[in-house]
Amino acid sequence: MEPFLDYYATLASLDLRGYYFLRETAQLESKLRGWGQLPSGERALFRSWLIMQCRNSNRGADGRRICGENLDEVIRRDGHPWAFHEQFSPLAAGRWGGYFRIHGKRSDVQWSGADAGRCTVPFREPGRDDVRSWLSDNIEDEWRWTSDNGPWQLKLQFLPDGGDDEITHVRFEEGATPHVNGLAGNEIVMDGNRNIDEYSSRWTIRHEYGHVLGFPDCYLEFYDVDEGVMVSYQLDITNLMCSRVGHLQAKHFDEMKRVYFVP
Repeated sequence: MEPFLDYYATLASLDLRGYYFLRETAQLESKLRGWGQLPSGERALFRSWLIMQCRNSNRGADGRRICGENLDEVIRRDGHPWAFHEQFSPLAAGRWGGYFRIHGKRSDVQWSGADAGRCTVPFREPGRDDVRSWLSDNIEDEWRWTSDNGPWQLKLQFLPDGGDDEITHVRFEEGATPHVNGLAGNEIVMDGNRNIDEYSSRWTIRHEYGHVLGFPDCYLEFYDVDEGVMVSYQLDITNLMCSRVGHLQAKHFDEMKRVYFVP
């Protein structure tokens, strides 16, 4: 890990904890406008969150220093940091929301008003019956939802293997870290050393297929230079794309509908 610390340090500007804690604070505006009446410990906590949130807009190595200086200037001018929060909160909110949006639309997803409860996506025949069943059993079991309009189901449409890499396919590679070749990519790489019936493999194929559809990961990992530690956390531990204990949510269905559904 050490040779890559400089790279991971640059990712600290993506840290969304400041935005999250500020968003979850009750009566935030009242507290920030009453800055002078807050206990020193509470001011210090808010200060750290406000600087984190500002850093989402200031990604340079000196972003923390610049944000701290700008924050102090606003407090001297206004007597409180509310305007500072209002300046940087929208961009941080956009970054947060971006982790739950589809990036890169596929062109082969078929979902229309003619059959609104069914979405079909081509998948290249894997050449093994057990893998075929594993794919359909896990992906189709996860990628389904029941909304106010009734049940919805994603179905894999297996096509003969003609070597077409533009069709979604799975490849097993010994020792590989499971991944997809980009958001809305076509190749799912799985570890050939892992039993496909293990929980880890079953969850992983459900998660990786989310990348095929264009969903990004929603966890963060970076190096905190000041603390000298690696930081890793998930934005939502119940979300399939964030956590190994997560599952499909209404927001996945809604985003799929926004991007792929043709009335």
